[in-house]
Amino acid sequence: MKTQRSALNKCRQFSRFAYRRLMARAICRERLINDGAAADQSELARFGQITTARMVQIMSLLNLAPDIQEQILFLPRTERGRDAVKETDLRLLTATLDWRKQRRMPSPSSARVTLTFASARSAAN
Repeated sequence: MKTQRSALNKCRQFSRFAYRRLMARAICRERLINDGAAADQSELARFGQITTARMVQIMSLLNLAPDIQEQILFLPRTERGRDAVKETDLRLLTATLDWRKQRRMPSPSSARVTLTFASARSAAN
């Protein structure tokens, strides 16, 4: 149990910036499940004191194409005000499992930055 807690606490180190935090948490939590430190998403949700539905929303970020995940992780730091991209901005993208279709989709209109997938599109073709 102590190992599990220390592993889960490592995930909390990514908790500085919302858009990157959620993406990093999803990656970290998937690793915890794969390594056997947590049984499933429900267990992670209980430990994180969030609903299983919220955990599913966070973990759905892993459905994004790798290049889109990378863009999210390397978006500039938000110094003031709201973050440029929120998890809710990405829900339509995460619901689309085909990475080529994700790359063709427009950047979410509510996002304050434009996620560009042009380089990814040319690389994929």
